[in-house]
Amino acid sequence: MQQEIERIIREGREVFAREGFERAVVGVSGGVDSAVALFLSVRILRADKVWAVTMPDNGQNPEDALLVMGAAGIEENNQIISPIGHEIDIIADAAATDSREQTISALRRGNIAARLRMIHLWDLAVAREALVVGTANKSEVELGYYTLWGDMASSIELFSHLYKTQVFGLAKELGVPDKIIEKAPSADLWEGQTDEGELGASYEVIDRVLQGRLEGIDEELARKIQDRVESQGFKRKLPYII
Repeated sequence: MQQEIERIIREGREVFAREGFERAVVGVSGGVDSAVALFLSVRILRADKVWAVTMPDNGQNPEDALLVMGAAGIEENNQIISPIGHEIDIIADAAATDSREQTISALRRGNIAARLRMIHLWDLAVAREALVVGTANKSEVELGYYTLWGDMASSIELFSHLYKTQVFGLAKELGVPDKIIEKAPSADLWEGQTDEGELGASYEVIDRVLQGRLEGIDEELARKIQDRVESQGFKRKLPYII
């Protein structure tokens, strides 16, 4: 893993230099993916060149995100807490009215949250003359487990060539706090939401299926995971231009 970290850092520095940027903006949720993205960004640049932003929804506690920021060496003047619950409520209420519903689904609200967070990150990136660093791993990319024009709307992805289980290895090697590594993976898009609860399998099983290592895995479960990869292929394509 150390060699892979060194390669990511080296190539990351090449990208920033080639594109003419010296600063980065990273959205930090308190999960392992955003923690790894932040730790790598600090290694690629310097802690004072990185702005870490946490954007909690109503009732969400930024404690874990702040733990990650401190562990990565981000000083307080580069830590930004920007609650977005009120903004989400405005759009969600309007969406419910437009569709003649009292409330919208948790999925729709989660998509709104993901896209609003990227609005904040991109605006800050313009103000700081920075690149937006993404937080996607290969498991999420293949499964389509992300919001189009939301959490995938980044300038640079540092580990989207690595499966989720490999990202845990990166986290340990980089020194991400154990509390973050051991917590259930979640995008925190609604209360009680977890990645594995939504996907119906652990990342260990998912990654084995994605890599074609099917021995000992229930055939029906493997087929569901493979079907999801096929059905979400449209997310991995650029828009059609007529």
